[in-house]
Amino acid sequence: MMVNWAPPVVEKFKPPNVVDKPDGLESENFEGHIEHVGSFYDRHRHSNPDDVQRSFLVALLRSLENEHVGQYSNYHDYAAYKKGYSDPETIRLAFMWVQFPFRLAGPNVL
Repeated sequence: MMVNWAPPVVEKFKPPNVVDKPDGLESENFEGHIEHVGSFYDRHRHSNPDDVQRSFLVALLRSLENEHVGQYSNYHDYAAYKKGYSDPETIRLAFMWVQFPFRLAGPNVL
């Protein structure tokens, strides 16, 4: 696997706007610091490749230690069944489901 976090390459990629993220998703559901690609790159600009790889893998794989992985998938499935896919709670849970494993590396779920 190759990972590229150079800002000139990755900043051109934007997520598609299939469904807009609910307002306040991060502030109402997560706490903590989120490190963006640019700050990770700046923090490791002068690090040796082994330290960069170790830091990246620790952040990426930390979510596998958590017992709640998959929980928001079940919540989303239930909400979609009971309320429908376009319900605001179903949409919020879908975003939580997608972001939860990646957020475990830093911010905590409220």
